[in-house]
Amino acid sequence: MDSDGSKIWDWLQFLRAKKKGEFDMIATTNPEIQEAVDILYEISADEKVRAEYNARQKARMDRQLQSDGNLNKAN
Repeated sequence: MDSDGSKIWDWLQFLRAKKKGEFDMIATTNPEIQEAVDILYEISADEKVRAEYNARQKARMDRQLQSDGNLNKAN
């Protein structure tokens, strides 16, 4: 089956994927699927990898909050 370029098609491909490479390839085309793949990796990773992922997510959220705070101060 060929892609019709829709988001639904991307999600169908995500649900059909069986290998890491397939998930990664689909994730490059759709940010929402990238987030789903990240979560999938998180819940299936070992404890050390999960801790590293959580630290990266916390740092990302901290940067976002700091950026949002700086925007609010400027207004």
